[in-house]
Amino acid sequence: MGISHLPTRVQVGIVFEAEYEVLWLAAPEVFVIAKQVDSKGRIALDKAYAGSTMLVERRGDGTIVLRPAVTVPANEAWLWKNKKALAMVQEGLEEARQGRRAEAPNLAAAAKLASRIKD
Repeated sequence: MGISHLPTRVQVGIVFEAEYEVLWLAAPEVFVIAKQVDSKGRIALDKAYAGSTMLVERRGDGTIVLRPAVTVPANEAWLWKNKKALAMVQEGLEEARQGRRAEAPNLAAAAKLASRIKD
């Protein structure tokens, strides 16, 4: 793939570091860097991404988009799918940050009540 997919308003073109690495400033917050794919199909990213998880989006036109991601354990995924439960947890965390706490239940009184209940 060539560079024809890049915006036509390229403001800066600089060759730096190793061969094949070219930096374009496509927009004020977007940098495009051409990287050489190695013989095993790999591309080296900046050290800032070392150890991170990436979602790899492969689009129909051949474009590949990498998006940083966080992995959620399967037994916790339900919370992120349940908007009401997530809102309740977030509200509780905010209340805790503000120092608003509820009184703990009186377990001794609850045990006394439970002992009086007949099966």
